[in-house]
Order: sequence, then C-alpha cells, then structure tokens
Amino acid sequence: MTAIDYIREKYQAMGYPISEGYAKTLMLGKCHMLEDISAKDAESMERIFVETLPEFLLMPSSMSELGVSISHTSKENIEKFYKMKCNQLGIPDVLTEQPIVHFT
Repeated sequence: MTAIDYIREKYQAMGYPISEGYAKTLMLGKCHMLEDISAKDAESMERIFVETLPEFLLMPSSMSELGVSISHTSKENIEKFYKMKCNQLGIPDVLTEQPIVHFT
C-alpha cells in the first residue's frame, strides 16, 4: 500500500471517497507518496492524515440531487476525532482558538 492509498482509504472509511489527485494535493511535501509503506510508518502516516483534516472540513458534508441524498460522517464528529488525534500525537490543534493572555 502506498501513502496515497492509505490516505484515500482513511477518507473512504469516513464516507468521503477522494481522488488520487486530491490526495496528492493534501500530502504534497509531507512524504514520498508513491512508495510502499510498512508498519513502522504507521504513526507518521496517521500524523499526515490528521494534519489533512482541517482543509478537509471545508468540504460539503452532504449532497442531494434528483431525490437522492448522500450523507457522510458529520463534520462535528470529524472535528472531535481530529482534536483527539492531535492530543494523542502531539500535533498542534489548528482548529481550536488558543486563549490570549494580556498583562497590564
């Protein structure tokens, strides 16, 4: 399995199939996208996946056309997952506004 395959499978599991091209844009400069990954790469691949989630959260969460509706994992649940994984992996949470302390 390549890094691109891994990212695409993670999104597919959430109900969001993404194209190889979009996966490449999410991963640009983060790893060797076309090389096979192994068990030792698991944490770094998980970090890359979690780091792609903020951009992904901008995408629509449901679609309706000609009476057919497709729903995906809610964005609230994806955001909760993101925050949990950031905490686990020690990745800065870019979605949560950090409090600012002013000294007077």
